[in-house]
Amino acid sequence: DASNEIGACDPLLFWDPIGFCESGTKEDFDRRRAVELKHGRLCMFASIGMLWPDVFGKFDGYLSPSQALKFSDVPSGIYAVSKVPIEGWLQILLVAGLIETQLFKDQSFGGPGFAKYGAEPGNFGTGYWGRRIADPEERRLKLTTELNNGRLAMIAMAGLLIQNGLTGQSPMEQWSSGHISPFNDGQGFFAQFDPSKELGACPPLGYWDPFGMMAFQDEEKFRRNRELELKHGRICMAASIGMFFPDLFGRFSGYLAPSSGLKFSDVPSTIDAIYKVPIEGWLQIFALAGAL
Repeated sequence: DASNEIGACDPLLFWDPIGFCESGTKEDFDRRRAVELKHGRLCMFASIGMLWPDVFGKFDGYLSPSQALKFSDVPSGIYAVSKVPIEGWLQILLVAGLIETQLFKDQSFGGPGFAKYGAEPGNFGTGYWGRRIADPEERRLKLTTELNNGRLAMIAMAGLLIQNGLTGQSPMEQWSSGHISPFNDGQGFFAQFDPSKELGACPPLGYWDPFGMMAFQDEEKFRRNRELELKHGRICMAASIGMFFPDLFGRFSGYLAPSSGLKFSDVPSTIDAIYKVPIEGWLQIFALAGAL
């Protein structure tokens, strides 16, 4: 009965929403308890490791002298994975394996049918700070405390890694910069470009985007829209002058298209000028504009 085991405690008591323990054997429970303890212990260390370098500082010197990689070059968090050379990770895994198999004599390797969990999964006989707890109630309390701390550390580590990956900052960097949420403070992976801070957002309308052209768009899209806006604006400034100039200051003398007998004075200062100018004239205009 898994509900009588250590870990079934307040506030959730026995909590098995996926039903792992409904049809499992004692060996299945022991394997999962060994895995839970190991993951919890790793995450307790890892949670400290996410904070320690930024609080107490990194080691001096080189992590990899052959690659001129200093300890100070390694970021705190998930991005350290790509910084450490493969030879470094092999050494870390080797030392961890030796600690587990030789120092703690852990035999919980190989999965079902191969692993051995002993009378109490996760108990390597090292005691509690060098002593063995004789009182059964105290021992159960300490083991429950360790299990719950490990569970909390697994959840905390998942949150720390996800936020670290989304923001690109370590926890201490996030807190010191006020970057508490990766979603709504203008930073991080999900942060959206804020066009309301760009040139053009000014009185009397302020930032005005009635059609939502910049909704969920990035800076590259904004730059493209801004380039189009400027080009259209410059063309229209010149075109606005062109609507008034001929009637105020007169047209050129002579022929616009001698072969067609079309004079400049025959071209109106309205949109109808489009139909007056021959196609060859428009091609020359486009070619000149493109060359400019």
